[in-house]
Amino acid sequence: SPASRYIGPELKRHYVYQFRKLHNTVLLCQHDANCYKDYGKPEKSREILGSMESWIEEIKFVPMICDYYLRFAIASYESNGKKEGDKYVDKAFKLTPKDTYPLPICDDISQVAVFFAKNGDKKRAKIVFDFMTAMLENNKGTLEQIFAYRTMANYYKCCDEHEKASEYFEKLSDVLDKRTEELMTAQLNLQITMKETDVELGKLTRKMEKSKELLDLEPMTKLLNRAALLKVSSEFIESALKKKQKVGAVFIDIDYFKECNDTYGHAKGDEIIRTLARICKSQETPNVRFARYGGDEFFGLAKGLTDEEVADIAVKICKCIKDENIPNKNNPNGHIITLSIGVVNVTITSKTDTIIEIANYADKALYHAKNTGKNSIYYLNHGSDVFRNNTSYVKVDF
Repeated sequence: SPASRYIGPELKRHYVYQFRKLHNTVLLCQHDANCYKDYGKPEKSREILGSMESWIEEIKFVPMICDYYLRFAIASYESNGKKEGDKYVDKAFKLTPKDTYPLPICDDISQVAVFFAKNGDKKRAKIVFDFMTAMLENNKGTLEQIFAYRTMANYYKCCDEHEKASEYFEKLSDVLDKRTEELMTAQLNLQITMKETDVELGKLTRKMEKSKELLDLEPMTKLLNRAALLKVSSEFIESALKKKQKVGAVFIDIDYFKECNDTYGHAKGDEIIRTLARICKSQETPNVRFARYGGDEFFGLAKGLTDEEVADIAVKICKCIKDENIPNKNNPNGHIITLSIGVVNVTITSKTDTIIEIANYADKALYHAKNTGKNSIYYLNHGSDVFRNNTSYVKVDF
């Protein structure tokens, strides 16, 4: 019901206190008055509007004052106060803007025109017609035309001048059809705009995702950087713990890399780094990721693989770098670039539930590989079911 829109006294006082602005108080009071009018209590509506009269003109906003007088007139007419209604209509007409046509005023003018028809007040009806004519001449929009034609049609209908009423209802019907077409076109344009916006948002989202990915990558190698490695490792460890899987690590170091840089230059060293990164990248899957750990060190992380599968990743990388046949005369192992790799594959426990602990085991295996002649892969036998050996380190052939 209209009463459901009524703003109660407590809420009204809250808004008045909150904003302390006369405009807000006027709007709230007018809202209350309209609710009572719609609910069939014009006397109560007139009472509320009457309580505002002493300070309404302090608003200094003519359309709002004009609207107030029109609403007061409507409440008076509905309360059988024709004389009072005429008084406030005349006040409103003196203030009606000649160059602007606020739609709330148009709606109220349409309502008072009906009372003019019922009262046979052609003098004031002419003022309404002049206003509507001016509005039609100065505003070509369909919404303004709808207000004007509806006002005139309802006026003549109440005057029982059915031929004129029919004429304006036909005009109103034509404008309503035009308005419907406009709204349908606007809706279609809105849908097109929304689709275009969705496309642009998709492009922007992809760019943001790409930018986010780039932030996770080490610039030279396009492998994960240290920060991204920490994030991926946390995800791998959490997933492996839930699924009771192992997490593996492959720690790689280029043999005699400093000597290679000293002999062939840093540009050549950078080329070797990129070559090894490309080889590591070729081994990546959703469950295997590689990072540049720092300098000539690379770190691979695996989830849900067997011990043999993790070791096989290291074997493939060593074979690939050997096949590249990159010269390094300082390396006694064939005078080419070779690698030392430490491998581990652990069950997640309280002692292996962070990347630091897992990397530490892989680092021990790498250290063992470097201290036993380099150009080798050593697996740290951390509770392995595959590499059964009395020693802690198992050499992996390739």
